[in-house]
Amino acid sequence: MATTEKSAFDKIQSALVVLTPILVVVFGAYLNQNITKVESQIKNVEAMKPYFDMMAGEDPAKAKMAAYALYMLNKEDPSMAVSMIMAPQNPELMGVLIDLGSREPKIWNEVKKILDTADETRGVTKMQEAAQEIIGGIGTTATTATTREIQGWSYLGDFTPPVKDSRIKLDKGEIVPVQGQSYELKQAVNVRADKPRSPDYSLARITGVAAAGSTVVIDELDIDKNDRVWAKVSVAHH
Repeated sequence: MATTEKSAFDKIQSALVVLTPILVVVFGAYLNQNITKVESQIKNVEAMKPYFDMMAGEDPAKAKMAAYALYMLNKEDPSMAVSMIMAPQNPELMGVLIDLGSREPKIWNEVKKILDTADETRGVTKMQEAAQEIIGGIGTTATTATTREIQGWSYLGDFTPPVKDSRIKLDKGEIVPVQGQSYELKQAVNVRADKPRSPDYSLARITGVAAAGSTVVIDELDIDKNDRVWAKVSVAHH
């Protein structure tokens, strides 16, 4: 038994003698590769730093130029490009993303992803507000980049008197919106594939955004007992 155990131990030792140099080479190559990758990333960040400084500066023209430059440097990584340009929350830079999103479907899709977890019935985050502004600013259809016409369900607010949460400008004397009527949006609203339905009343996917100032036509209304309104809307073309 002892002889068998010794023989097995000897085989393991022999294998380690053979494998150790190989493992050292493999690990060394892996380490060098990752060090090179990290160094490359550091160089990329260093190369982009002047553009970050320009975006944070007070010159709007330079900020916009820097945003376009960062987009070009990260064209193959639209998620990174969008994140960096949105980070300063600069209105001038939102205009850059509106321009890019109208020409580049990848940018439009990355901005739209920010809205995917939005719940406008409870309010939206600053980042989601910015994403609404960008998507809404791309055009009345809000889907210029994907050539789809916008039509779907939107949450228009809580119309319990006194009304404090209306997304639309009601006509004089109206208490709630009326089916078949058109209204001007007071703020951007997400347009979804469907309204919340039983049993879980989850929010459907966002298909676009109707921009503030757009005119929406109410095709169908769903008003709950608390006067919270969901409406199937069509966005009128300017």
